[in-house]
Amino acid sequence: AAAALFAVAVRLNMARRRSTNAMRKKPVPKAGALQKEDLAHADRLVTECAGAPTFIYLLYGLARAPVLQHLCDGCTQHRWPSTLRSISADLRQHVPNWDGTDSVALLLLQYQLNCERLTCVLHHECVQVKESVLEAAVSVLHHMCEAACRQRRLDAALKVSQLLACLRLGLWDWGSAECRQLMAERLERDGVAMPKLELRVGAQSWIGEPHIAPGRQVELVITLHRAHAGKGLHGPLQKLAARGHQSVRIHETYLCLLSRVYADSGTERDSLFSKVDIDVEDLTAPTTTAKISFSAPQEMGEYKLRATLLSLAVLGVQESAVCTFLVVPTDDPRMQSANDDYSSDDN
Repeated sequence: AAAALFAVAVRLNMARRRSTNAMRKKPVPKAGALQKEDLAHADRLVTECAGAPTFIYLLYGLARAPVLQHLCDGCTQHRWPSTLRSISADLRQHVPNWDGTDSVALLLLQYQLNCERLTCVLHHECVQVKESVLEAAVSVLHHMCEAACRQRRLDAALKVSQLLACLRLGLWDWGSAECRQLMAERLERDGVAMPKLELRVGAQSWIGEPHIAPGRQVELVITLHRAHAGKGLHGPLQKLAARGHQSVRIHETYLCLLSRVYADSGTERDSLFSKVDIDVEDLTAPTTTAKISFSAPQEMGEYKLRATLLSLAVLGVQESAVCTFLVVPTDDPRMQSANDDYSSDDN
């Protein structure tokens, strides 16, 4: 009997150890890290919006993300009564149709957007929660931009990116003249030149011809002309870019959304097919170039592409440019002529 009891005790001890080790190995999610329900929520926000989403739609939807709700747990009207009332009262002076809200996440997002014109001051604990909410909100917006790309929604990707920039910069409206003036004053204070850009884009075959055979490689060349090159100090570090085995410090970068333009009942529409970062490695260079390759469609005809470029670090900086290319049969005389020219040059 004693031996049997001893064996049972050993088995229980081993089971307890296995349970303890499993708990130790189980990763504990970082506060503010996106979970599956957050990603699903971000996807729904893009999917359920038929047209171009408004800032209000995106902001209210963002505030309902589970990760933001979790970060604001306990930050109720009973815990921060005077602070939340002050934020709401301040917002009522500046945000049209603001009637208050019980959503702490929405209050903190609105505070971040409107902090330049609000008078209330947040206490330390509230500032910490706001920063966590902002970090999580930016992560959700990044996922929403990816979702818009998967759904080929240029309008949604553009609005989401503009809101992301506004939240990062603490400015309430991408298109506001007042916000742009505040942005210009910040840059001037820091000695940083306002970006002055001209965007050009061209599509060609691998040998530089504008006509391309079905399924062959198309090279899209994006050229950014920088009239502000070499002027003023560089802005803050925006990211580290991998170049081989080294990391390059990038102080100026732009998001470029690439779409195919097509006619729908007489109206031009855009079908988003890719996005790319345009990094400026040499701040004294007057031009920066990026190249994107993809396969030409199988259907013959002329195709129109649009590149839409915007800065997530300087509010209001946005440019667009279009180009065309022609898909022709492989036996088209122009293809033969191009091949002959290439062979002649090669010889």
